[in-house]
Amino acid sequence: MSAETENTFQAEGEKVIYGLVHPNTFWNPIYGQFFHYLYIFGLVKEHKGLSNKLSAVVKGPGWEPGKPWRGLYEDLPEVEQPVKKYNSDLIGWANVYVLVHFVLVITFYSMVAPYKQKIDFATSFGFVAFFIYSVSVFGALYDHRNYSYLLEILRCLLSLFVIYLIKGPISFELSFVTIVYVLFIMSSALWVFLSIFNYNVFLPRIKRD
Repeated sequence: MSAETENTFQAEGEKVIYGLVHPNTFWNPIYGQFFHYLYIFGLVKEHKGLSNKLSAVVKGPGWEPGKPWRGLYEDLPEVEQPVKKYNSDLIGWANVYVLVHFVLVITFYSMVAPYKQKIDFATSFGFVAFFIYSVSVFGALYDHRNYSYLLEILRCLLSLFVIYLIKGPISFELSFVTIVYVLFIMSSALWVFLSIFNYNVFLPRIKRD
């Protein structure tokens, strides 16, 4: 606003592109929190000498021995138009499956959150760990990991165990808990079936503009 009133506004001559220098190529939320540190650790191992190893940690990501603190601008990769976004998808029903189970995880977390002051640390930690594990499994499915089927089977079985601990034996009367319990039984059986018959729910990775 001030630039326009002071007649200093200048329209952008080229399209601005937002994002990372090296875009993420994964859906794993846990790896997303730590992959930068793993990258730095790789630089520390790569460089020789204590001074260079320390510089790899404290200086800019583009730094290399003999270069300025933040590296050289010309070393940045060229940005291509249109920007290619990382994308890996599942077949139609598998997308619906993940959506339904994601909603269940969010619902479960929302039901537990109001009681966090009354829950002991170990139980609270377990709920948070289950939430993180669940979204990580969903990420593994979208990343087309070969082990994602097994992780989802374990997640469904763990969900059944948690429901049993909270509610005790299920009477199979019509209720929300019973519906969720049956859903997890069917889900675990589904992924066991898919694993046995090597059924592929992954779509070929494509680059979308």
